[in-house]
Amino acid sequence: MTLQPPVSFPYKASHSTDIQYLFSVAGSNLDSAQQALSSRMVGYWTRFISSGSPNLWWHDRDPRWPRYDAQDRYL
Repeated sequence: MTLQPPVSFPYKASHSTDIQYLFSVAGSNLDSAQQALSSRMVGYWTRFISSGSPNLWWHDRDPRWPRYDAQDRYL
């Protein structure tokens, strides 16, 4: 069995592990690396909601999020 690395908040249900990074959750104390990840995740979500694409158009540092194609095997 592989154990998850320790974090500053309880794991609880795995389908909610992103909540601490996307919203201010009472009792979640993110360290500096987790805060940086949180900022990036919020940026991706915000850009996706406002433009339909999570990509930053002015630089290449972020991962490319290809548009879904009906021929793709996975969502």
